[in-house]
Amino acid sequence: MNINNISEHSYLPTENNIQNSFEKLSSGKEINKASDGPSTLVDINRVAAMISSNIKQVQNEQTSISMNNTADAGYSQINNNLQQIRELAVQSQNGTYGSTEKEAIQGQIDKLADNTRKIIDNTNFGNQNLITEGDKLKEVLKGASTDMSTKQIDAAINEVSSQQANVGAKTQESQSTINSRLNEIDSQQSSLSVLQNIDTAKGVMNLLRDQLQIQTSISSMKNLMHINKDKIERLLG
Repeated sequence: MNINNISEHSYLPTENNIQNSFEKLSSGKEINKASDGPSTLVDINRVAAMISSNIKQVQNEQTSISMNNTADAGYSQINNNLQQIRELAVQSQNGTYGSTEKEAIQGQIDKLADNTRKIIDNTNFGNQNLITEGDKLKEVLKGASTDMSTKQIDAAINEVSSQQANVGAKTQESQSTINSRLNEIDSQQSSLSVLQNIDTAKGVMNLLRDQLQIQTSISSMKNLMHINKDKIERLLG
């Protein structure tokens, strides 16, 4: 009987268990490689992929919100300018104003119209212009004067307000999606934690059990070797 071979075969499984226990306790994870639990690893990868997908969607929605905030700021400035142009046009139609006063008012209208055109051109996100019907608004601004019809500018104001409301609705929708995805991520991370994280107390107990088993095996082998030695000595006389 080869005692050394018996010893090696007895220790090997337990030594592997101890190594695995140390690895799990060190990483804090129950599953560190496929052999630790193939089916569980499949579940871990599936949940991790879902988390990654939801994180990407949150990032996309955050980008959409940034874009919509840019558009909202542009529409807000355009709306303010159009409101001022309307007020100046109505003011200029006061019968007490002469040509000098009307020229001064026209100068203010021209500045507001020029500023509005710049806002239309510069309200961009990346390479995308965000002002819907921008060319149509520019046509209205060409006719911006002390003699312009309030009906015409009111239509432009209504159009801008409508587009701004659409942007606001999109922002709310994106925020709602973000909140929903964040809730899903929280739930998925909890599931992943259950699948992945090691029960530390159980892991320590397994480690101590395996260490004790090796110590017991060593003690047994020493006793066996001592008995065999005594037998040999008796045979030799």
